[in-house]
Amino acid sequence: MLLFSLIVGEAQATQSFQVYVGQPPLRNYDEGAIGLLVPAAGPETSRAQALAALTRGKVENSLRGGFPDGPPLIEVSPLQARAAGPFIYVGLPEGGTQPNDRRYVVVVVGPGYDGILVSDSTRIPGLVSIADIAPTALGEKGALRSQPDGDPAATLRKLDSRIDAHNDSRLPASILAAALIVLLALLWPRAGLLAFAAVLVANLLLGIAGVSSFWPVLVVISLAAAVGGPLLVLLLRSQLALGLALASVVVAYLLALGLDGTAVALSPFGPTQNARFYGISNLLETMLLVPALRFSGGAASAGPPSRRSRSLLSSRSPGTGSVRTEAAPSSSRPASPSSEPCSRTLAGAPSRSRSPPCSPSRPASSSSMPPPGLRAM
Repeated sequence: MLLFSLIVGEAQATQSFQVYVGQPPLRNYDEGAIGLLVPAAGPETSRAQALAALTRGKVENSLRGGFPDGPPLIEVSPLQARAAGPFIYVGLPEGGTQPNDRRYVVVVVGPGYDGILVSDSTRIPGLVSIADIAPTALGEKGALRSQPDGDPAATLRKLDSRIDAHNDSRLPASILAAALIVLLALLWPRAGLLAFAAVLVANLLLGIAGVSSFWPVLVVISLAAAVGGPLLVLLLRSQLALGLALASVVVAYLLALGLDGTAVALSPFGPTQNARFYGISNLLETMLLVPALRFSGGAASAGPPSRRSRSLLSSRSPGTGSVRTEAAPSSSRPASPSSEPCSRTLAGAPSRSRSPPCSPSRPASSSSMPPPGLRAM
């Protein structure tokens, strides 16, 4: 109660919704919308950290302390009787430091709210960040919205179970995929490369299908790596086919993020849903770098020839592949063998220097003939 009193005393803004803290049950509400609240950012949380984030409308990752700075923006109080008027009823963790792996029920009762809550912070219908409560209570930008749902409580139970299963299978699936890919890379490097693509496709398909259960995820990921990689090697024999296949994996993720971000966010390798909610996780980002870099490297190696290559190609005679030469100027006597290298030049490759052309070297013998000028004398 002392903590509540301090928060109430410091908050200054006028609220459109009263905010109550307790443990609301997960059920359908006739006059409101419900969601699952993530109470903090990072791997750990506590009641004190959750209250600080709730009243200030922002979160601080628990790896950096967990307590956001700034003054409180809203007032909160425990629910002691049936609340009247527009209100928000929030569930928070109890006690001290604990894992941030549980989601709590939040209820928003007021005009325009029905079904399940929708948050711009998470972009997953039904999932709410604790930082969304303050702007909703104040009626400011970033407030929660809602969307109709036939059975909101059942939808949230399914979502909660999917997130739990996602967090349980994420690390084992990652380790299994990495072990199989490394083994393939040692035995068959091309298969190891394409195993990355196969695993990424399997991950996206699992996300689209909504499959997060432990054993189905491990089976699909292991088959994609162990069988999909070698199979793709047999199917993609040309460099063009390989490049197009790798590029299509990256394009598929971009399309999925644009059309339905939930498919990527709740895929086995997606974010953990306790700090980052949408987009791609660090793990997925690293895995997608492999096909992206391999495709860009292949495209660069298949680019147009350089200026030097074109110059050398243009100096070759058609049909023979030999280098064209210019004939040496005729003279009354044959050129000495030492002068032959000076007579051959690449066609179409003029000298860029103004130095005089090389001349035949004089024979080393003392009986060599004198220059023509001396013979005339």
